[in-house]
This record gives sequence, structure tokens and C-alpha cells, in this order.
Amino acid sequence: MGNSLDTIYKYTEFCVQKTSANLKGLDAKMQIFIGFSAVLIRLAADLSPWFRLSTCSLAFTVIVFCAVSLKGSNVGPMAHPSVLLEDKWFKQGEEVHKGYIVSSWVDALDDYDSVISRKQRNLLWIIGLFCAAIACYSIGVILG
Repeated sequence: MGNSLDTIYKYTEFCVQKTSANLKGLDAKMQIFIGFSAVLIRLAADLSPWFRLSTCSLAFTVIVFCAVSLKGSNVGPMAHPSVLLEDKWFKQGEEVHKGYIVSSWVDALDDYDSVISRKQRNLLWIIGLFCAAIACYSIGVILG
């Protein structure tokens, strides 16, 4: 039983780390879009009023969408280590501890998946809005 539990524990730990890294990657992409949108707003200052308004409005919408998407999300009912130090758990042994931890990680992975799905959908909107802002800026530069 110990070897099976060790394998499950290591695999679940790997899944949590991988999923957490995916979430951090999505957040990093959104932060990059915030930066590029801020630069685009500054560049749009030299455009004609209509293209400046269009470009800045779209870029500002990207920034707001990113900020909302970056808002912290609670992910899973992770087991706090102090729980395992309580007498009823502490005396159970390593196998019970690993089982408890794996169980809490499985619940957390479900929450991670829903947060990642939401952020991926938001990122698609962000990309579309940013492309529209770039298009407005480009047309404004060409016609300006």
C-alpha cells in the first residue's frame, strides 16, 4: 500500500505544481497585455480624435479586463499543515497524512481547472480587444 500511495502522492503533487504553473503563465500573459495596452494609449495621443478615442477605449477595456481577470481566486480547500499536527491526525502515521493531503489536492485541482478555464476565456477576449485596438491605431496612423 505504501508504494501505491507514494506514487499517487507524487503524481498528484506534480499535477498541482503543473496546474499552478499554468495559472501563473496565464497571469503573466495578462500582465503583458496591460503593459502593451498602456503603451498603445500613450502612442494614440498623436492620432486624430476619432482614432485616438477608439484606440484608447479599446486599450483601456483590455486593461480593465486584465485587471478583473487577475483578481485573486480562492483555489481549493487546501489542507493546512497545522491540521496534521493535531493529535488525532499526528498519531495516524505517514500513509494517512499522504492520503489526507492527496484528497485535499484533488479538490484543489477541480478549483484550479475552473479558474484556468475562466482565465483562458478572458484571455481570448483580451486578445480580440487588443487586436481591435491595434487595428484602430494602425488605420489612424495610415490615414493620419
